[in-house]
Amino acid sequence: MGMLNQKTYKQLIRGLEQQLWFFGQDTLNRENNLLERYGFDRHRTPEHDGSSRYQISLGLRTVELHSFCVGIYGNNQDGFLYVRAHNRAYVYLGETPPLPGSYLKELLIFPLGRESKRRFYESSCDFLKWMELYENWIDATYGKRYRLDCYERYHRKWLEPDQARKWFHTYRAIESNKKILQEV
Repeated sequence: MGMLNQKTYKQLIRGLEQQLWFFGQDTLNRENNLLERYGFDRHRTPEHDGSSRYQISLGLRTVELHSFCVGIYGNNQDGFLYVRAHNRAYVYLGETPPLPGSYLKELLIFPLGRESKRRFYESSCDFLKWMELYENWIDATYGKRYRLDCYERYHRKWLEPDQARKWFHTYRAIESNKKILQEV
């Protein structure tokens, strides 16, 4: 198996940064909070005034979104955690989501070696698969114009929404797309 290269990792981080902003846009209308309409439970976070944690169960796994971090956790599988302030993503070993802003180093694996890169790729794909389903729901429910409007308001543009989805989809097909892998 090849290794995830640094350029691809950096692009993934940029895409997740933009996507985190999109998730925030989806919560701005309290009467029509799109994350709650999708099925997320909203939990207030007293230690982070103004921020809420959003959780949804995917069978035995949990997706949690917060303005500090996003990820997928549980079911005795490697989790995935993107931390905005660190500008990094990790394999996350905890069974439950971390407290936003408080990440135990012993539960984080940065993708450096062959095995950690494999684990990172697999866990990141789990999160991106869910994210693709969510974005498809956004398009089907609110139309493509909704996400384009979010993109136009974003100050650190990465790729337009359709291009971003294609990039994430291609990333998930990494095994058959060897050009973005670096062989060991």
